[in-house]
Amino acid sequence: MSSQQHKNALLCGITPIFPDLITDLNYIFSLNEVNGVFLKELGQKIDGFLEMTRPTTNDGYGWFWALIFKFGTTTIIIAFPWTQDWKKKDEISLDRSIAIYTNNINDVDQVNKLLTNLVIKFKENQN
Repeated sequence: MSSQQHKNALLCGITPIFPDLITDLNYIFSLNEVNGVFLKELGQKIDGFLEMTRPTTNDGYGWFWALIFKFGTTTIIIAFPWTQDWKKKDEISLDRSIAIYTNNINDVDQVNKLLTNLVIKFKENQN
């Protein structure tokens, strides 16, 4: 499945969004051997980090991990998929695209800023 975007995979009733930067984040995430410790440490380097969880969306998919950030009244959840697509469709091993969930769809600037920070942090820590 790789970078396939599951637009109907609701999390707590929230529809996922897939900003343009998701393509870059998918690729960079797939290049790294990521475990929970690495991902949590990465999240902690970004202002607004709240916690890390393992959510399941309404389509029954149990995500690898999700990082939760809080900026004022805006909560942003970045759900990272498992990397078990061994055939590497789309040249990456992700089961599906990383998904973004937010309670404030109008706060696009904060979402893009957070995604940019994650891309930068991944690049800094690339294996």
